[in-house]
Amino acid sequence: MSKPSYKELVKQPFLARITADNTKEIVKAKIIVPEKYADHPVGKIMNVEEYKWADHLPRTDRYTIKKVEIVENKKCEINRPKKTNKHGYLVMASEGSYSDYENEPYGYSETKEGAQKIANEAVCYGTKRVVKDDDYKGPFDSASIHDLDNMKKVGENNMLWDEIFYYRQKSKPERSYWDKEKRKVVYYTEAEIAEKLKELYDKMIDAKKIREEKPSEEKEKPESNPKIKYTKEERKKHWEEKHPKQIAKEKKTKEKKKKEPEPSAEETTKTNWFHNNQKKDCEFLWKDE
Repeated sequence: MSKPSYKELVKQPFLARITADNTKEIVKAKIIVPEKYADHPVGKIMNVEEYKWADHLPRTDRYTIKKVEIVENKKCEINRPKKTNKHGYLVMASEGSYSDYENEPYGYSETKEGAQKIANEAVCYGTKRVVKDDDYKGPFDSASIHDLDNMKKVGENNMLWDEIFYYRQKSKPERSYWDKEKRKVVYYTEAEIAEKLKELYDKMIDAKKIREEKPSEEKEKPESNPKIKYTKEERKKHWEEKHPKQIAKEKKTKEKKKKEPEPSAEETTKTNWFHNNQKKDCEFLWKDE
């Protein structure tokens, strides 16, 4: 039997957990509960010999089924209880550091799930503005979710950029653009608008498929751009490649210092005496005055 996909598993409130072994290893697997055990209560299945559980394992030869249990699927997306708190969640939206809308209140929800929808709406459409009669009605660059119980940031818009671009284009299709060669505004035809929207839709679907194919552990992590760790030598090499003029200048200064004659012992002594006694001399002169 084919292994159920992640998308199929998250729709199941309960799963069958198989523990088996063969001559080489112990194998554990979670599968969709077979129809025969659809009404079985949560817990251990006593007569495991009545069903071919080995058919759901990677290799069906020589498995000894040790235990099968019906367990609650904690990752199930259906009928998942909504997370609530005392004061609810505030969504802050931003158009960027050069805008009047920099981390401004955008929406409120009693649940985190509701706040997530508002944050996603902000970057796709941006229609729910706090300031009335605002001339700019477009989407925001970003939106963050804040827990009003502890005033901490607990999330942000979690849509893929390909999704955001598609919904922005769908809500307000661009009907003209500036043509550099013709040096004038060129208008799209209805067919060109439809073609552009179809192109963005296909990109969105492909991006979603890639996300669904990722392991569950990766899905749970927020999408980000992790910092790449470099060694000290790699950082030095990168900096030198970016600043060739400064490197050449420093090299020239070092070579010039090498050519200059070294100070005599007498000159060194005078210099050291000056630095060591400068403060004392100043104090002495001040007292004299």
